[in-house]
Amino acid sequence: MLNNTESTTQHDYLESYFMWKQYVKGNPGLFAGFQYPLTYGKWANLLRSRGHDICPICKSAGSYVFTFSGVDHEYKCICNVASWTYQQEQMTAKWKNAFEPTTWDKISTTTAFMQTGTQSADGPKIVAETKKTMESLQKFCTGTMRWHLLRGTFGCGKSTMLKMVGTELFPIATYVTAGNLKNFFREESANGDITELIEMFSKVRILLIDDLGMEYDGSGFTSKTLRNIIDNRMSFPGKFPTIATTNLSLAESDLMNGKNPDDLRAIISRFLDASYSDVHLLTQQDARRISYMNTKNDENGGVQ
Repeated sequence: MLNNTESTTQHDYLESYFMWKQYVKGNPGLFAGFQYPLTYGKWANLLRSRGHDICPICKSAGSYVFTFSGVDHEYKCICNVASWTYQQEQMTAKWKNAFEPTTWDKISTTTAFMQTGTQSADGPKIVAETKKTMESLQKFCTGTMRWHLLRGTFGCGKSTMLKMVGTELFPIATYVTAGNLKNFFREESANGDITELIEMFSKVRILLIDDLGMEYDGSGFTSKTLRNIIDNRMSFPGKFPTIATTNLSLAESDLMNGKNPDDLRAIISRFLDASYSDVHLLTQQDARRISYMNTKNDENGGVQ
């Protein structure tokens, strides 16, 4: 229920983003023709198309109150949230990695991905763990702000799942590969100062890091810088949720590889705190390799 009265509980921009996302979905009549992902341009165009000079919801107050079970909760108005999403997008435009939008049906029990990778006795287990991981990430996309670490070998689907989150939460989620972080840090370091870059990645509200462990640069500089960013975000984990993927195991022998084991182990350890983070192990085999080998076997009459 919407109620423009005195509030008792205040919510920030990220919480407000998810509140309006849910409200828009549940009230298609009020927001006819408007769908998330919310962008400033889409919201401004909707207002203009309806002849509004100011926001018809908050009347330029900037906030609005939802009342649940008699308790008032003050959220940023959707007009304010639209401006915030634009600022988030612009803040990271230079540094985020572009990727092809990926929807949740890319991985399901009916896709070729799952069918190819589950042709073994472990098939039911693989399907169950993949489904559980996807459900956790979908819940994340509704506003359940926990950290997540997706572990698994090449081709298990973890990067695809990360891109699903990035697609669902465009433009407020920043997707970047660990390898490109290395390039970004090196570029800014050559210019003399990476303080601004560290601050930006520390403050972006949702950070998605693909292939954690691939950032090693020969000196440990990138890992130390990334550790700084992760530690900054960990100070308020619920406000700065972070999701990472890695093909590293959690064994000491794996984490000790390279010349920067302390930083890498420290970064991984931040994702192992069960009070705010969930770890998902995906044992799906490389479906791309299996599909290729099956095709070659068929071409060769079943002979490898």
